[in-house]
Amino acid sequence: MKKIGILTFHRAKSYGAVLQAYALKQVLSKLNCSVSIIDYTCYVMRFGWRFNFLPRKIKLFIRFLKNFKSINSIKTYFNFNNFVNNFFVNKNTKQKNIEQLYKLNENFDLFITGSDQVFNPRLTGFDKNYFLDFVKDKNKCFSYAASFGLTYDILTDEEKIFIKQNLQNFKYLSLREKQGAYIVNKLSNVKTEVNLDPTLLLNKQDWSKISEKPKEDNFVVLYLLESDEKIVKFAYDLAKTKKMKLICFNLYNEKINMKMEIVNPTPQEWLGYMLNAKYIVTNSFHGITFSINFNKAFFVDFLTKNTVVSSRVENLLDLTGLRNRLIDNIGTDYDKAIDWIDINKIIEQGRDKSITYLKKVLANFVYGDKNVD
Repeated sequence: MKKIGILTFHRAKSYGAVLQAYALKQVLSKLNCSVSIIDYTCYVMRFGWRFNFLPRKIKLFIRFLKNFKSINSIKTYFNFNNFVNNFFVNKNTKQKNIEQLYKLNENFDLFITGSDQVFNPRLTGFDKNYFLDFVKDKNKCFSYAASFGLTYDILTDEEKIFIKQNLQNFKYLSLREKQGAYIVNKLSNVKTEVNLDPTLLLNKQDWSKISEKPKEDNFVVLYLLESDEKIVKFAYDLAKTKKMKLICFNLYNEKINMKMEIVNPTPQEWLGYMLNAKYIVTNSFHGITFSINFNKAFFVDFLTKNTVVSSRVENLLDLTGLRNRLIDNIGTDYDKAIDWIDINKIIEQGRDKSITYLKKVLANFVYGDKNVD
């Protein structure tokens, strides 16, 4: 049985981040592997850029304040921490620092980095470990649906040099977006393919097994990565027109000046809301992946403050032919039909292609001059 170590953003306070990690672990386990999430979080994600010069005890205190600055943040911390402890953490992978990462070389047959924006140096503080720099045998290094979260044209020279140097750790890469494959092709000779986000590798029935059904019914879900008046008003008008309750997931304690129910669910409860919603309004990439996976009537808007990460949304909408779900294109045609038969076929084809890639990785396929079908 192959022993696989996954390096990803499993401790991010993000439903998409923890659920993609869960999904990849589950899929690999179904392929008869022993799978562990390596419990490592880069320095910048734990403390931020601003506190590098401070002593460790003070930095830990700052981290504590960030986690417990409000009732909402306390709930968020425990919701995600409990999920991580239940599904990911074990004594062999807990809280690895950089020195301990090197000791893992003898523990695993293969290492996989991804999914999520593990190749984004702006998020990781140029942390080489997400490029599996600590792995001695580069034949053990693979990615799955890794993302840069950036497009080539906005990369700085420093970022291009960093990425180019670290791509040398791989013979073959699986990316999540075609924009990421373009970056790799511009900066290296590493072969690539584009695969589905792990959340799409599990089907609706798989996700329902860990979901918790909400007490509410007949509701509209509003799931935002950032609050914007346009998308909030769209969701409010939709719920009002349909005479439904509007439920908003509010991770970031933002003030929203419209009448709605603000909830802070666990990841399992979040899945329950998404499974049972009548409509979903979102500007989140993973809000879209789950809407598609669950065949929900959904509506999308692009992020306004973080437009550099919109490529992942555009890529998914283009793949499924669903740009008509943008709220600028919908207007008030809330019940515009979605051809789920064709879309489900597209997802199923992508799922088969992605599973085939993972099977080849597990067979320790030496890519070299060979092609991956």
